[in-house]
Amino acid sequence: MTTIIRHVRPGDISALIDLASETFLDSFGNYHTPENCDAFIAQSHNAEVYEKAIADPLQLLLLAERHGEFQAYLYAKPTTLPVSERLLSAHELSKIYTRRSCQGQGIGVRLLQNWERWAKTQDQKDVILGVWSENHDAQRFYNRHGYNKISEYKLSVGDVQDTDFIYHKSL
Repeated sequence: MTTIIRHVRPGDISALIDLASETFLDSFGNYHTPENCDAFIAQSHNAEVYEKAIADPLQLLLLAERHGEFQAYLYAKPTTLPVSERLLSAHELSKIYTRRSCQGQGIGVRLLQNWERWAKTQDQKDVILGVWSENHDAQRFYNRHGYNKISEYKLSVGDVQDTDFIYHKSL
């Protein structure tokens, strides 16, 4: 059985929170204190955020699943990033994370492509995302898929201000 990409359902939220916490810590746990990671996870990876995403037709929450195991997820929404007026209506990729044991299998690419196709059906002309300035692998990934850096901003992770880059792609 291959990995399937599907919409998150209300019954998935608890397992999704576990996956989101695991993948965030795998990606950033070595760079931030446990307290700052916990604060970020509590703010950004919680049931309220995901319940709202499921209910809102302008948001997209996808899972990659194989044999009942959640391998990766994607969360996209109308932008909240500090962008030019022209991009205020762009759709934002807020989070895309793959479980470490599932990386390198093309799952992230499939999630990204699903989002881009969905955004086109929503008449989106532009998509954007934020990526940590020190996450060079992610930056290369987005460059390979047609995204270009357009600016940067500060993102709070607990009491630390990280520099994130904003990437853009025209659809």
